This record gives sequence, C-alpha cells and structure tokens, in this order.
Amino acid sequence: MEVTDALYAAILARDSRFDGIYFIGIASTKIVCFPSCHSKIPRRENIHVFRSLDAARRAGFRPCKRCRPDSRWGQTPDAMLASRALSLLYEVFPTALPLHEAARRLHVSPRQLSRTLNRVWHMSWHARYDALWQERATDLLGDTSVTIRAVAERLQTRPSYFTRRFHKLVGQSPAQFRCNMSKGGIQ
Repeated sequence: MEVTDALYAAILARDSRFDGIYFIGIASTKIVCFPSCHSKIPRRENIHVFRSLDAARRAGFRPCKRCRPDSRWGQTPDAMLASRALSLLYEVFPTALPLHEAARRLHVSPRQLSRTLNRVWHMSWHARYDALWQERATDLLGDTSVTIRAVAERLQTRPSYFTRRFHKLVGQSPAQFRCNMSKGGIQ
C-alpha cells in the first residue's frame, strides 16, 4: 500500500487512531510498528504500509520491541497496565483502594502506575475512582423507588457523607438531582 498524506501525518503526530488498522514497516531496519510508535520517525520513502501484522511478517519484517504490535489485542504495555488497573477498580468497587495498594496488586511501583494511568486515561487513579463513584451514584439515584439512604448504603457510605460527596462531585444534592431528573433533564 502507498503511504497517504493522512497516514504520514498520523505517523508524524504519533496518532493512535490508526493503530491496528495499519502497520508500518520501516525498510531500513526491517521492523514493523504501529503508526503511533515513539521510535524515531522514518523517512516517508522507507515506509511500507501493511493491513495486518501477518502481511508484514511475510514480507520479512519483525515486530517493534517498543510499541509491540504483536502484544495481546495490539495494545501497548501502558494500555495493558491501564486495562488491568481498570479491571481491578471495578473488582473492588465501591471500596476505595489506595494507589499504593493497587500498584502492589498489579506488581508495579505506585509512581509507574500513576504516570501510566495519567498517560492513558488522562486522569489519576483517584479521579477515575471518583468518576466511577459518580456514575454509579447517578445511576442508582435514577431509580426513584430506592431511597437516598439505600443508595448510600449500596455505595458503602453514611448518608451524610454520601450527600456531601455527591454535592462536591455533581454540584447539587442527591435530592436536587432527583428533582431535576423528574423534570426531564439534569441542570
């Protein structure tokens, strides 16, 4: 395949939207990478484009050790760690797991986990927990047959703490949120 202007622009920008759709083979090194690979950007004339990793291998290219296009699901090591972290978060929810404990369970340092999550999620471990907590709280409050006290208990908090935390995250009390939902929209 020919290297289009859009694909070359994605390679220059290290845009991950083309990862897994195209694989780029670098003729000078005989290595195949994702378009978003953070290795040195090759000259346009040295790039061969493949639709699959198998096609690149048949042409004599070997997978890059940096972006790892041959890894599970074509994910980079950072994406795989973030995926494992998210699974852990869902597994222990609603318990708030400290970052250092999550890192211990994932067999990485807290600093490595924090930096990886900020790169992949664009938010911290605690911010992702808060987003999940808010999502669950608003879902539970959508069911008006469940009392606010019962919602707090399902999220393993005291009702007074639940109200303060919900107000901090959403900008209104749980009762106001329900009232606005019943009026047909969240304000």
